[in-house]
Parts: sequence; C-alpha cells; structure tokens
Amino acid sequence: MAPKSCLKNPLFLLCLLTISAFETAAQNTISNADSTFYRQKIAELDSALAINGIGNSRVYNLAAYHSLLGEKQASISYLQMAVDNGLIILNANVDPDLENARTAEEWPAIRKKIIGNWYKYYPFGDAHYALELIKMRDNYLRKREQVEKDKEKYGDESDEYWMTIKETRRIATENGEKLDSLINLHGWPRQNFVGQAQTRAAAVVMIYSDVDIQKKYINEIEKAVEYNEIEGRYLAIIRDKILISDGEKQLYGTQYLYNDSTEMMEIAPIENEIDLDKRRIELGLDSMDVYLEGLNVIRK
Repeated sequence: MAPKSCLKNPLFLLCLLTISAFETAAQNTISNADSTFYRQKIAELDSALAINGIGNSRVYNLAAYHSLLGEKQASISYLQMAVDNGLIILNANVDPDLENARTAEEWPAIRKKIIGNWYKYYPFGDAHYALELIKMRDNYLRKREQVEKDKEKYGDESDEYWMTIKETRRIATENGEKLDSLINLHGWPRQNFVGQAQTRAAAVVMIYSDVDIQKKYINEIEKAVEYNEIEGRYLAIIRDKILISDGEKQLYGTQYLYNDSTEMMEIAPIENEIDLDKRRIELGLDSMDVYLEGLNVIRK
C-alpha cells in the first residue's frame, strides 16, 4: 500500500504497484503471524511518515518490512526515497532484512547513492571499514538471538542449544581477530572516520572479543568514551571483563558468575563496593539497585 504522503507522486505510486509474481510467491514463505506483524508496522510507519515526514528510521524500516514480505519494488521505492533525500542508510548494504531488495535491478544505482550520501557526511572516512564493522556486529548479535530461540525451543541441555553457543563463541573470536586486523590496517575506528553507529559497533564487537584483544585496546575505548563517541557502559563492561579474567574484583558490577550450589547467577565480587554507584554514575550507568530490577541475579 502506498503511503498517503506519496500518493501525489504518480511515478512513486507506479513503482509501489509494480510487484512481480516472484515477489508474491516469496511472501508466501513467511508465517501468517510475521506477515500480520509486518503489515501492522507498515501501516503505523505510513501514518508516521504522512504526519512527521521523512526520517531515517521510518523510511528505512518501511523498506525493510516490504523486503521481508517479498515486496521488492515497494522496498526499493522507499530506499530510493531515502537516498534522494540524502539520508544516511549505509547498513542497507548488509542488512539481511533487505536481502530481497538488493536483488532488484535498481539496487546498484541506489547503492552508489547510499555510499555517496555517506561520504558527504564523512569525506575523509572509509565506507568499506564502516560496513565491515556493521557486518561483524550484526552477525554476532543474530547468532545470540538464535541462542535464546534454541534455548526456548530445545532446552538449555540440548545438543542444538550448545552447538549454537559454540558457534556464537567462534564468531566472537573471529570478529575480535578481524577487528584487530582492521585496526592495525586503518587505525581505531573514530567517529569521523566510520560514523557514530559504526564506532559503537566496534565497541560491541570488542565486548565479546577475547580478553587479550580487549586488553590491547582498552585505552582506545577509554578515549572513545572521553570523546563522547561511545557510551560509558561499553568501557564499564570491558574493564570489568578484563579484571575478572585476571582474577581481580570488578569495578562496575557488570559481570556475573554462576553459583553451582544455588544454581543462580550472582554478581561477581566488586572492589570497594561502597563507591560502586559513584563509579557507575560517572560512566552514565544507573545505580546498581535500579540496574538489577527485574533481573534474576543475586547481589550479595
């Protein structure tokens, strides 16, 4: 369905209505529940688009939902709208939700505009480096989501669950090694070189990397927080992981340990716990009591 705000544009409407038989068949491969959800979100976003106008997330998500429904041309039309309005949607190049859209014959031209728009904001940047950071982060996070799905479906003692856990750890290790290589080649991914979202993506990859790599780049993480390129929570998690791996007490209370006796997760030992909330607040974190609300974790 065409967004109301675009009905006055006959060329745009024509694009939206040009849905091939292949796309209709592709739609049949998704579940009815997913299809209903995607249609609902499209309706909500169409309304928001008509009221509030074009925005990165609105147009991008409309493109993604149409792509997931197999409606390639509708998805492409929203991507075209995004690039024509100069929006920054670099991750469209690697987002699996847009895999269908990227098979359209219009995609190469749109991709060229996406890269061009990105370089207008980051003229001295490296789009290839930025895309690699996005891919590493998203590959890992998708596998983590699969861990939870397998746990719910098969149970946490199943072979399927533990195979996914093993694969998740493998991806984390490989990501860390690849990030290390990229940093050696291009330097630390500063915001003005790869973009804010990509600098954050590097921090996410670093969180799940092996501790040796975390130790190697902890100073860069500190600088990124100091320069307001990433949030302090990234530093808190990485710093605590390093301390726990070295057999020391953590500083920010971000790490848990499993207690075999109680069969519960417990907060790992904390250095100078009296000043814990002070340290957390300095990095922009909630107090420990607020943080633990709703979590099934024991605080001694």
